[in-house]
Order: sequence, then C-alpha cells, then structure tokens
Amino acid sequence: MLKLAYFIEITWLLIDMISGFLQNQGIFLLGNLTVSALVRIAVVGLFLAILLSQLKPNRLLNLLLFLLVCSLWISWHALASAFDSKSNFLAEVQFYLKLMLPILTLGVMQIQLKKGILTAVRVRRIVTFNAVILILNLSLGLFGIGFGNYGESETGEIIGSKGFFYAGNEVSATLVAIFALVLFTYREQFKRNYLKMLAVVGVFFVASLLSLSKTSLIGFLLVLAFFMFNDLPLAKLVKFSVVTSLAVMMTTPWWYSLLQVSIERWQFFWEIRPDFLDFITSGRSERVANYLTWLTSDDITWQLIFGGGQREVAEVGKFENDLLDLTMSSGLLGLIFYAVWLGWAWSGLVDRLHRNIPTGTFVFYVIGIFIMLSVIAGHVIYSATLAPFIALVALASSRYFPFTMAAAYKELTR
Repeated sequence: MLKLAYFIEITWLLIDMISGFLQNQGIFLLGNLTVSALVRIAVVGLFLAILLSQLKPNRLLNLLLFLLVCSLWISWHALASAFDSKSNFLAEVQFYLKLMLPILTLGVMQIQLKKGILTAVRVRRIVTFNAVILILNLSLGLFGIGFGNYGESETGEIIGSKGFFYAGNEVSATLVAIFALVLFTYREQFKRNYLKMLAVVGVFFVASLLSLSKTSLIGFLLVLAFFMFNDLPLAKLVKFSVVTSLAVMMTTPWWYSLLQVSIERWQFFWEIRPDFLDFITSGRSERVANYLTWLTSDDITWQLIFGGGQREVAEVGKFENDLLDLTMSSGLLGLIFYAVWLGWAWSGLVDRLHRNIPTGTFVFYVIGIFIMLSVIAGHVIYSATLAPFIALVALASSRYFPFTMAAAYKELTR
C-alpha cells in the first residue's frame, strides 16, 4: 500500500490534468463527478487504510476521534440541508475530504519515510515530475489551450493560463509550493552552480507570469527572497543578483508583454479600489461586511459551533478568505483545521530555535506564506491540488526527511 501511495504522489498533478482535460471536453462521471474527485475519494480511503494499519495505539485513537468529529459535522449539515429540501450531502463529503487530505498525506508520508519508501531520490522525483506537469500546463496558455484563470478576452484569448487544471488559486498556490520544494531539494547543487538556479528561477518566473495571478507572483518573490538570503553565501548572492538583474533587463521586452495584461487588470482594480488592502485582496476585504452580517444573524450560536455547511456558503457566497469561509461552513471544526496549519508553522519555528534544526526555518517561512495567502486569496487550506506538496514542506524539518542529513547531500550530489 505504501508503494501505491508513492505512485499516487508522483502522479498527483497528472491525474488533475487528465480530469481537467475531460472537463474541458464536457465529460463527467456518474453523479456529475470529475475523475479527480473520484480518485481523491479512493485516495482518502487508501490513506486511511494505511494509517489505521500502521499507527501506534495512541495516534490511532487520535485519528479515530478526528474521523468521528468530521462524520458528526457532515451528518449535521446533511440533516440540516435535508430539512430545508436542499440536501447537499455529496458537497459536504467532498469538502471535508479536501480538508483532510493534507493531514492524511502528511501522516502517510511520515510512515513512508520511516519505512524507507520515500528516499531522497523519490522525493525529488515527486517534486520534479509534478513540476514538469505543472509548467507544461501553464505553457499551454501561450497556444490558447486549456482554461483561462480569468476567463477569455473579447477577442477570445485566454486571460491567465492554467492549462487543463480546472482550479484557479489552488494552481497558483501549488506553483509556489513546488517552486519552494525544487529550490529546497536541489539547493546543494544550486549552491555550487548558481546558473542552474538561475535557469530554474527563470522557468518559474515565466510560469508565474503566465498565470497572471497575484498569488503566484507574490509567492514566487517571497520564496526566491528566502533562498537567496538564507542559502546562498554572500559572494554567490552578489553574483546571482548581478546575473539575475542582467537577465531580467535583457529579456524585459519579452516577459513584460506577458505581464502587460495583468498590469492593465491591476490598474483597473486600482482605479475602482484605491485602498491598498482592497487592491491586494482583489476586493475580498469588502466581503468582511457580509461575514459580519452572517455573524449577527439570529441562529448564530449553533452556526458558530457547527458552521452552516456548504448550503450556507452557497447562499451567502464564499468570502475567498479561508479563515472566514471555514468558520462559516464548519464552525469550530473549521478553526481546528486552520490551527493544524498554524501548528505546522509553529513546529518549524520550534525545530529551529529549540532543536537547532536549520530546515525548521524553511518550514516556518513557507507555511507562513501559505497562511498569509489563505487570508488574502483563499482556496489554500482546503486545496486538494496542494495537499502532497504542503505535506512535504511540513515534513522538511523531520529527522526522517532525507534532505536534513549531510549524508543524503553527499549521496545525491556525487
């Protein structure tokens, strides 16, 4: 089962791409399910089977309690919807599966690391293969193929490429996570040959431009800044900065044309929302008023505990802010899921400050980026597309993670 889990991890985005291609052709499965949704249900079943069979009694009890709470929340929302003749049971199940996937994936990967299924080479394969699939899909936008991140222009051109990935901001967040993992898992090679790093940075820079997403561009810059100032010695930092600046200036006419549509879009938003907070969140901060209206409704006590479920979200509308969306849809349980991500970031900080594990800084910083993105853009905490990559980030300071050991570096860089 652990080897099957590895196969799923390495083909994660390939499955999403195939599913998106079928959606693009109008092909769905029974019950209007997509291929990726059906596969994710099977994956959750597989990962649960692995955890139930491999976990020690104390951790197994925690898992069973966690599953029981999730089941109670799903049942509560399904019953509430049924009484209103607006049953949306399948939507409830799919939503909680998405929330659970990063946590379950992290648990499975911990077992894979301990059992030797996930080695340094295999981790790199997961990261590299999924990076290639993602970059190829974003490149399809150059040829007008696939979905547009922001639809199509009046002339029929795709605005913001995402290839055959149907999700929007989830793809941008995944691009940031994979970029961080590529720099992390290949960092010893990049330290010796900064031109290789420059090539990789260039590819991901273009991919970020093609998506035309503030999430991918902001995330790209934050991740790059971390690795430049945290991993490169001063002499190589200066060389890399000089060469990068020259490369950016020399290619400006080409990459600026890719960015032009996005600049025009941002200028439009700035004209109608001259407030910086409104601009950076694409108007999401205005939706806080809707949240406050919901928060002051008559039946808020029960909704704060259990949430309103997907029925309530459909009626009120998503705030595109994961903290607010999770509170409204899942109440206390939504906050617990959010707290798990905060716990991963905190764990990285503890690893760095109290256990002297340098890679703890990477965990704290990168997951901190995603927590920030979850507030200004949303679709992060409950992203199935992002699940295995955020799990790898959270594992980066684990004593079992091969890239924390000097021996692994020697083995991989000989």
